[in-house]
Amino acid sequence: VDKRSGAELLQAGRAHAPFTPVYDVTPAGGRKQDDVRRGFGRNRKGPDARHFAGTPRPPRFPAGRDFRIPVEIDYTVEGTVWFTVLLFVWRDLPRIDVTVRLQKTSVWDSENLYLALPFAAPGGELWIDKPGGALRPWRDQLPDTLTDWCVCQEGGASCGSGLGIAVTTPDAPLLQL
Repeated sequence: VDKRSGAELLQAGRAHAPFTPVYDVTPAGGRKQDDVRRGFGRNRKGPDARHFAGTPRPPRFPAGRDFRIPVEIDYTVEGTVWFTVLLFVWRDLPRIDVTVRLQKTSVWDSENLYLALPFAAPGGELWIDKPGGALRPWRDQLPDTLTDWCVCQEGGASCGSGLGIAVTTPDAPLLQL
C-alpha cells in the first residue's frame, strides 16, 4: 500500500505474491532438445510445461542499518538447491532493492526461472523500456507476436494518474509478461 495515498499497489487477481520464485520446465520426455524447442514457436516454454511456485520459509531480519531494513526470505522451489531473496526496504523512501541468490540444479530440460513482480498503479498502464523506445505490451505490438516476454533496457513501469511504480532490472533484462 502506498503510504501517502493509501492506494493498493498489487495487481488484483495476481497468481503469486511479490518476489515469489516461479519455475517452469518443459520435459523432453525422450525427445531431442532441438525437437522440444522447435515446438515452442516464439514462446519460451512448451504447451506441456509444468509450473512450480516457491514456498517461503519465515523471514529473517539481519541487523538493520540506519537508512534501510534488510529482510531475507528463503524459498523452497523446484529446480533449485536453495533460493534466497534479500530485500532492502528503505526507511524514508518508497523504494525496495532486491537481490536474488540461488543455486540452480543442472537439468537438460528446457526451463525458466522467474521472480513474480505483480505490481500495478491503480488505473495504470504498463510500459516497457525497449531498445529504441517505450512500448506498451499487447497494445503497441502486432497480435500474437512475442507478447509472452520481452527484452528491456532498464525495466518497466506501471503509470497511473498521479501515481506510478517503476521496476528496474539492470542485471536481468528479460521480462515475462
